Amino acid sequence: MMGSQRGEWRDVILPAIPSGQYTQHMSYLIKDLEPSAQYEARVQAKNRFGWNQLSENFRFSTRSAGQFSSSFINNKSILYRL
Repeated sequence: MMGSQRGEWRDVILPAIPSGQYTQHMSYLIKDLEPSAQYEARVQAKNRFGWNQLSENFRFSTRSAGQFSSSFINNKSILYRL
C-alpha cells in the first residue's frame, strides 16, 4: 500500500485462515487515512505453489473532511475489499 507521502510503500502480510473451500477471500482495514488524499494499493497472493504476480495498482482517494461525521473522522478507517 502506498502511503500519503509519494513513494512510501508499506507491506502488509495477512496470515491465511485455514478453509475447506477451494477459494478464499480476505479483507484488510486500512487505518489512519488522511481526508482528500490519493492512495495506491497492490495485491499479491501466495498458495502452496508460491507467490503470484503483483496486481496492477489500485488507485483510490478519500473524501474531504467535511463529508464525514466527526465520530467517523476520529476513527479514520475505511474498509476496501480487494
